[in-house]
Amino acid sequence: MTKSENTPLNKNELEIVKLTLQGESQRSIAKQLDLSPSAVCRTLQRPHVVEKIKSSTQELLLQGRSHRFKSCNSYKGFSGI
Repeated sequence: MTKSENTPLNKNELEIVKLTLQGESQRSIAKQLDLSPSAVCRTLQRPHVVEKIKSSTQELLLQGRSHRFKSCNSYKGFSGI
């Protein structure tokens, strides 16, 4: 088990992951949480957040559900991390 798998999500990260798994767009999440889309994107790229999403997505796939996740690179002005 890696360090990132053991790192708990903070309140914002948890809310971002929940909304992402519900199929909300990053722009919608940003608006709902009063954050910039790039802040949401950066959060979704943190290793421990990615691990939580992968884990949750695998569970959803086992249940017969899947979601499409929009790439962060679609936002104007986003240069990557």
